[in-house]
Amino acid sequence: MDVIKNILCKVRKLKKILVFALLLRNICIIVAYIVRFYCVIEAVDFLYLNVIMKKIINNSVEDGGQLSSKFRIQTFGNFEVFLDDKPLVFRRTKTKELLAYLVSRQGALCNNNEIIAIIWENKEDSPSLKSMFRTLVADLLQTLSAAGICDIIIKHRGHIGIIKEKISCDLFDFLTGINTKSYMGEYMTQYSWAENTNLYLRTYINSF
Repeated sequence: MDVIKNILCKVRKLKKILVFALLLRNICIIVAYIVRFYCVIEAVDFLYLNVIMKKIINNSVEDGGQLSSKFRIQTFGNFEVFLDDKPLVFRRTKTKELLAYLVSRQGALCNNNEIIAIIWENKEDSPSLKSMFRTLVADLLQTLSAAGICDIIIKHRGHIGIIKEKISCDLFDFLTGINTKSYMGEYMTQYSWAENTNLYLRTYINSF
């Protein structure tokens, strides 16, 4: 009798183990489905975001640039940024120069170290300069955000640039033939690094 009782006891324990194993298996299956569902949702959201961003940029271009009526950039002569035909005030001169350099690169993503070497051309690279650069970027984004135009900047893995299609700029208009008479031989005159571009523009206009 004792043997039978032991066998029955072991059978009960085995049944409990099997029930627990089946329950654990079902939980794992449910978790796997939840993870797969979440991944699908994330992928859909990412694709939807890309579509929305493309529509925003395309609509901006098709409408002739929705920002052009309130926001424009002047590069010929002194570099200046206008909002509702009034100069945009920058708290730091280097912040304004940072935006000027990004505009000069015409939408190309610029490496952070490249910009540091341009803006602080007479200083050696150092952690303090990198910290100052991060401060400039934050100040630029804050200044543009306060003016309602922060979406013209793009950042990606140690690079920063402008979204050219969202900016009304005399340089861009000149190079695309919209206004070929706006250039009078001067380009961002307050920045020494802009002289190479100015020489190119002079050569470019003399080729016609």
